[in-house]
Amino acid sequence: TRWSVVTINSSFLTSTKSITTINGDELTYNIRNASFPDDTTSLRPIHAKYSEQRFGGCIIRSDQYWNEYVSEELGDSLFILVADSVEGDEGSFSGIVAWLSIRSRGGENRYQLREFGADTEHITTSLALSMLLKFAFHAEQKKKNPTSAVEEVGDAVEESLELVLPSPILEEVQEEKGSNKKEAEKIKFIDWDAGIESDNDVGWMYRPIVHRGSMSNDEKEENVEDKKYCNDDVNISIKEWTNKKGVEHLIWPTDSF
Repeated sequence: TRWSVVTINSSFLTSTKSITTINGDELTYNIRNASFPDDTTSLRPIHAKYSEQRFGGCIIRSDQYWNEYVSEELGDSLFILVADSVEGDEGSFSGIVAWLSIRSRGGENRYQLREFGADTEHITTSLALSMLLKFAFHAEQKKKNPTSAVEEVGDAVEESLELVLPSPILEEVQEEKGSNKKEAEKIKFIDWDAGIESDNDVGWMYRPIVHRGSMSNDEKEENVEDKKYCNDDVNISIKEWTNKKGVEHLIWPTDSF
């Protein structure tokens, strides 16, 4: 699975109080903790479209899986973004448009996107991330320092944080950034000048079934261990496999049991 590490400028994360869209519409959003089983009927179809239908290896989640496993696994770290009113192709819309959970990963200021989904018919991935990350980072800060007097979401959050996220999700944000100048102004929460670090998950319970013939003799010797898992015609890079099949591989950390 392709993963990337980016630097987050917390001062540019978006408040949920007032959002102006590209079309000039004034919208308001609210963020709350997930509530099961009430939220399941909304979360399941969005997850199916955003993740299950796009990525190979993604867990197909049933209602029971959401209610009994996801709810327990993520607990109060799962935040839900709710739109009060959004004008869509079929008129106004109110309801869940995105969700997110993060966890500490490999350092005091490094976090991993453990769970994410968005209804991209009603919100962009970048806007959903910007609002939810602000809330989630604040929650993580309160866990580290429960006696803190900080009350407002985003107050005194570390200025510079690192986020580990699936590369296809980051590329989706990059596409949104390049599609419109106004949209690019809203995606300053990622410090693009700081660069993007690769942090791929090569897997420990699986190996990609790919062609070994494109490797040099030296590479074949270096990868002799792969013969335990596959025959002589197997083993190219994850990127080559993805390009060949056109399907990214992703297992959300939520499902890594």
